[in-house]
Amino acid sequence: MATLAERPFVHRAETLTGGASAEVIGGIGAIVLAILGLAHVAPDIVIPIASIVVGAAFVLESGAMAVEYSRLVGVLEAGQHEEAGFGGLSIKVLAGFVGIVLGVLALIGLSPMVLTSVSAVVFGTALTLSGPMAVDFEALEEGTAKRPQPVMRGLAAASVAVQMVSGLGVTIMGILALTGLHATTLVLVSLLVLGLGILVNGPAMNGKLLSMAGWE
Repeated sequence: MATLAERPFVHRAETLTGGASAEVIGGIGAIVLAILGLAHVAPDIVIPIASIVVGAAFVLESGAMAVEYSRLVGVLEAGQHEEAGFGGLSIKVLAGFVGIVLGVLALIGLSPMVLTSVSAVVFGTALTLSGPMAVDFEALEEGTAKRPQPVMRGLAAASVAVQMVSGLGVTIMGILALTGLHATTLVLVSLLVLGLGILVNGPAMNGKLLSMAGWE
């Protein structure tokens, strides 16, 4: 059976770091746009754009992680781990595409507050449901040639808690926004939370995967 050390790793590093960079940029963009909206700077425009940015960050980062995850599973011949982990990543990718579509529709003026509220619910639900993905990494790492360093394991565990709590909060805010209760403020706050969650969660999970693949 091939070992991780024998596999070419340059492309894998570029894939993961590229996805992490895109997610960090998306997280910063979402935070800046949310703050501008909360400062009453064209909220009708910045909210749909922020939804598109968050959706793009979900797609790019989760797609990159899904590629590396599937490779790890293939190398370890651990097909029993694939369903949970890859499924969690697929949820985020799907949520990202849905958020992009909803954001574009809202940007052209088609029920913007309703659609952006729905996108907040979609993003929050995806974050909450994909949380167990990181738990599945714990089982996957048992078969790797080089386990993650304790620091990486701690960061990943903390990121799971942050992801699931923030996801639940975003979902609740999106649902409340759908009722019309301070919709603009709630959607903006949910986008701010999403941006912060992206900055915390993405790099930690990417760092864990890199460590599993053999990087110091």
